Amino acid sequence: MANLPDDLGEILPEIRIKPVIRRHYEVADFLESEASETIDNEFLIKLRKWLSNCEQYPLSDKAETHLGVLLSSFSGRKVTPQTVDALAWRLAACYETLAEGNPPKLSFEIEHKPEWTALSIVSSCFLRLSRTMKPLLDVQFRVLSGPYGGLQFRQQIPHTWVTSKLGRELGGGTREHRYPDHRELGGFLLVGKLDTWQPETPRLADFRATSACLNYNRDLKKVRKQACPLKFTHECHECWVGTLQRIPPRFGPSRCSGARRDAKKAFDLLPRPAHPLHYVTRRCTYCKKDDAAFEPSQQSRYCVSCQCEFIRTYRRF
Repeated sequence: MANLPDDLGEILPEIRIKPVIRRHYEVADFLESEASETIDNEFLIKLRKWLSNCEQYPLSDKAETHLGVLLSSFSGRKVTPQTVDALAWRLAACYETLAEGNPPKLSFEIEHKPEWTALSIVSSCFLRLSRTMKPLLDVQFRVLSGPYGGLQFRQQIPHTWVTSKLGRELGGGTREHRYPDHRELGGFLLVGKLDTWQPETPRLADFRATSACLNYNRDLKKVRKQACPLKFTHECHECWVGTLQRIPPRFGPSRCSGARRDAKKAFDLLPRPAHPLHYVTRRCTYCKKDDAAFEPSQQSRYCVSCQCEFIRTYRRF
């Protein structure tokens, strides 16, 4: 469980999140236009050539070597929405590390001192009940800065802490809606202290909601309150649509996104879905439904309906 801040006067390092998100959109667009069935040498050569020709991404010869090592870690992988997204985030989040001439880390390593870094909440789901019969959530985070940029990790966090503490401070709660649904936090940004003392289970040891994070989170929340481009009436966090996959043509737009007020750039189109992949249907061993909805990227054994039922029954505010 993440702890409350020990030192309220601690000064955070300067972390710029907006350029990372902009780079992610640019790299993802190129990857989607050039991707084949697998990430082979020909595809990686095209990617390196595109990066070299981009004036906004200048890299030294030493950085080019580190970039080659990073790209080679994806060689041979099958091209899927998750792989393309992971590669785009790795390149976008590690660019500043590469520009400084430092190699990005290919996996989490032992660090004796936790470091502050930018994070995003990818998704969260009900995992199980604790020994005290409290709902535990499996929260998936993505690192957006530093040598671990683009890597993801999971952490089990009590539902009450996620909704009342994390959700409220990140802009998820209001006076009328103090405790948000944990699924509403998908896509939210924060600055967190990443503890990798145990590399196999990295954890969020502390967090802050900076002004840049709050502005982005509030804009994302407003976008999700706009009229649905797919003509659905349910809330965005209850929708089957995922961020990474294209929507079938019969629904209209291929992506579900919304524009910020007075938006003039593509970056201002924010993704409305609160989880990565479209729901799939299969049998749930708990409610016995053959067409129960599951989110493939989540590790819960319960279908979406069962997760909501467990939380409604056992949550404690």
